[in-house]
Amino acid sequence: MAYAPQQLLEYYNNYKDQYIVFNTNVIENLSLLAQKTTLKCVNDNFPCILYITSMIDAKILIQISTAFFEQLKKANSKVSLRLSFRHPDTSKEITFYIHAKVTTYNKYQGNKPDLFFFTLSFLTKPPDDFIDIIGRYINKQTEKEKRIYERIVVRDKNQARMGIQSIEAFLFLDGNAKKCILTEISIFSAKIVIHGTPTEYYNKRIILLMKIDALKEMGEMVGVVERSEEVSKEKGLISLIINFDQDAIPPRYKMWIGECIEIVKLNRKPSGDSPIDTPFPH
Repeated sequence: MAYAPQQLLEYYNNYKDQYIVFNTNVIENLSLLAQKTTLKCVNDNFPCILYITSMIDAKILIQISTAFFEQLKKANSKVSLRLSFRHPDTSKEITFYIHAKVTTYNKYQGNKPDLFFFTLSFLTKPPDDFIDIIGRYINKQTEKEKRIYERIVVRDKNQARMGIQSIEAFLFLDGNAKKCILTEISIFSAKIVIHGTPTEYYNKRIILLMKIDALKEMGEMVGVVERSEEVSKEKGLISLIINFDQDAIPPRYKMWIGECIEIVKLNRKPSGDSPIDTPFPH
């Protein structure tokens, strides 16, 4: 496969020492043909399981006999890791070998005495296919993590795009409800404007109710007021930044915010007035 050299170089330089644990979800996402993963030593191939990898080393789980170590000794601990993937665009099978050296090995803690964990140190830069597959995945995860902390300004067209019927919401403190205006929102936090004093809400646990058409329900979020500032002394208005309890955030809400960020980005104007900003300051 042909790849842009600059892109591969960036992937390698930025992510070469970042690890991926090959659980069921990752294997599916990367289309790893796990049953075809083998470790080649001299002229023999041994089935193995790719457990964790970066672009410079890997750890595998392999079942071998004691005779294998004689073979490994003759090879001066040099091996080749055979990997096969299904290309995400063409569905074509990609197979390649990565030349490596066994640096450490330990018995797997279980009832199989011939099962070992091998740590492999890559002897050369891995093939472009491998760098592209691993680099793409890490880059995608990195972008997803960045997106978690992006916040959207709730106003004008953004409100309609996000399916928010009204920017009016309700804040519950000690069982008492008070109307407020939703001004900014992210996966983990929200910013509102409400009547009151900064000390009245600061560091208090609250419930924020938001009317969200797209979710077909009131978005009820539990959290703590992280920041409280005066907006207008004359009108008695303050702004609050609320950090949601991460464990209590519904998965459906997270998906909705992620979709909103993508929609707003697509409709972003080239002017400096950006509808998506950096994380809330603390």
